[in-house]
Amino acid sequence: ADPLVAVRYQIMVMAMVMGSAGLAVAVFLVRRVQREAE
Repeated sequence: ADPLVAVRYQIMVMAMVMGSAGLAVAVFLVRRVQREAE
């Protein structure tokens, strides 16, 4: 396999993991803020 393809795939996977984790944290914080506001 081409090393560049492996590097690109690894970066894409890491970006997906970081994005999903960030999205989950954002949703959690928004829900917590809404709960505190009520």
